[in-house]
Amino acid sequence: MPQSTQSTPTIAVRFAQFELRPAQRLLLVGGEPVDIGSRAFDLLLAFIERPGELLRKAELMERVWPRVVVEENNLQVQVSTLRRVLGSRAIVTIPGHGYRFTLPLSADDGSSAGAGATVAPPSAVAPGGLALLGGRRSVVLLKLGFANAVTPSTPIADEDWHEFLGAFEGCAKEVLARHGGLLTECDMLGVTALFGLPAAGENDLTQAVEAGLEMITGVRARRWAGLPPGLALRGGLAHASVIAAPGAAPGTWRLSGSLSVTALALCDAAQAHELLVSQETRRQIVPYFDTAPHAPVEHSVLPHALEAHGVLGRSGIVTRIEAARWRGFTPLVGRAEELRVLTMAFNDMLAGKGRAISLVAEAGVGKSRLVAEFGRRLPPEQARVLHARCQPQLQMSAYAPFVDLLRTLLQLKNPAPEWLEADLSQSLQAIDPALKGWTPVVRKLLSAGPMASDAADGLNADVSRRQLSEAVVALISAAARIEPLVLVLDDWHWSDQASDDVLKMLVAMGAHLRVLLIVTARPQAQLAWPTSAHCEQLLLRPLAPAQSADMVRGIFGAQSIATSIASAIHERTEGNPFFIEEICRALLDQGTLTLSDGLLHSKRTIEGIALPHSIEALIRALLDQLPEAAQDLAKLASVLGRDFSRDDLEALSVHAGASGELLARLVDAALIEPTQLVPGPRYRFRHALVQF
Repeated sequence: MPQSTQSTPTIAVRFAQFELRPAQRLLLVGGEPVDIGSRAFDLLLAFIERPGELLRKAELMERVWPRVVVEENNLQVQVSTLRRVLGSRAIVTIPGHGYRFTLPLSADDGSSAGAGATVAPPSAVAPGGLALLGGRRSVVLLKLGFANAVTPSTPIADEDWHEFLGAFEGCAKEVLARHGGLLTECDMLGVTALFGLPAAGENDLTQAVEAGLEMITGVRARRWAGLPPGLALRGGLAHASVIAAPGAAPGTWRLSGSLSVTALALCDAAQAHELLVSQETRRQIVPYFDTAPHAPVEHSVLPHALEAHGVLGRSGIVTRIEAARWRGFTPLVGRAEELRVLTMAFNDMLAGKGRAISLVAEAGVGKSRLVAEFGRRLPPEQARVLHARCQPQLQMSAYAPFVDLLRTLLQLKNPAPEWLEADLSQSLQAIDPALKGWTPVVRKLLSAGPMASDAADGLNADVSRRQLSEAVVALISAAARIEPLVLVLDDWHWSDQASDDVLKMLVAMGAHLRVLLIVTARPQAQLAWPTSAHCEQLLLRPLAPAQSADMVRGIFGAQSIATSIASAIHERTEGNPFFIEEICRALLDQGTLTLSDGLLHSKRTIEGIALPHSIEALIRALLDQLPEAAQDLAKLASVLGRDFSRDDLEALSVHAGASGELLARLVDAALIEPTQLVPGPRYRFRHALVQF
């Protein structure tokens, strides 16, 4: 890899609420130094020198530990340190590659631009003055206001406010960091937070609702010290597709549209301990949350009354596939061959020949839906089915999916440490007396919950990382001798390194266990699947035009559908089942499509339909995993059209010398695909929806 030509900045650099002074080796918050240690400081300098770029693990380790051989987990320890201080979204993990710093930077160099002037990346404007396309993205704004729930007429003393806000701001930052939010304001008027900036997550909307509910209920339950008597929180939450740009002040953003006034109006209309959302937001968060109707909200900042709903709490539904089951599955089409392969693997496993199947496909193509249909067809008396899921916010938590799986396997309703001390050994011996010796290791794993990756390597000498992995496999193996197991590991592209080690060990032994292992992942995970006879990889492809039409008919319960409607939906979605379902729901909600006498009609054209929030959030999260230079190149390529040549792109791009590597990153991320090499390389966006 070419070495960076950038040097360590000597001027003060600002990002979010932080100020970095490289010459003095100081990191400041509110003018006060933050001690992160020398290694973490060196790592932060490396990120600051190349913001937005992918920094590979090897180059980071050489930078922080020059000419010293160290284990990779030491790098993970320092990354975890920075995330705890800067927030979980400040540094994004690029699975299998390295890390990327996401916070926007400002420089204080005393120049005519003034202190805190936004630093524009060199790629912001292409040669000839061609500005790159702006960043429209889904953003969630959470507004929480303080209310006096007991004696509204009694003011709270300024001294009490000062003491409380100092403590509460730290609590708010901690809650928001866990849910991927960015605190932008905390004062006597309340709290304002953004989700989806500076980097988007696929679940920003639900994470924002959870963060709001956690803070509201935390104040109500008096979980934080220093709360003034009678103080309560109330809130409003709004989401929209906006154009976002860094503000003049560090850590602030300028947003287009009415997002902030909508959240403010909802917050002002809420009662103490209440979180309000609009009807549009409610459509997106149900069935993940329970809601109740609220009186229409009228406010001076709103042009008309706003239909509102109160959020009562989590419903128990977590994943998209659970939500699809709640709504009622649409008919599964185009997956007969894959179901046949899974059924054959299941029969092999029942005969004593363990199997391991990986399902690889882009987001939304139907990996989880296929597994759900396969599970529905299994006779429940023939095998026990266990599910575990990797989550993006737990990528740095060792063994996260297997901790959940073992708790289910052991039927741990109360994983409290005192329960584990008393009953874990008995539970393990009930499966197999030979497991008694593994009790201390399993207790260590389960009592800690999903532990930080560095913690997995910093355990007591008598409990090594390999012992933890072996304990998981030993327990699964023993359970499979009692009854056949179907283990489903979902979303492996978000797995942690320790869980990868367990998976490799489990797959290696798989042929000798009564276990059918099914792992789902996206292509960018680059899952290294063994070529052993008991292993197989299935690549799920998008639906063909006729299959897309079948799915649309099934969604609407139509007997027939006009060719123009089927073609328009297929072209818009490229046969991605999740996109098809979400766009059909949007068309139905908008009244664009209607069903009459079994025939699906269109009242107006559907080619230009706006993307539903669920699709836009998914695509934006995929894009934000890329280095800024790759995102800029993709934006510029979109100007050239769905298909473009490398020569045409390089004629416009300031990244001409690095375009080959950046295009390869876009290919690896399944955003574009190569279509030609001779006489010159050409590419095509895999989905029209991805074009900016």
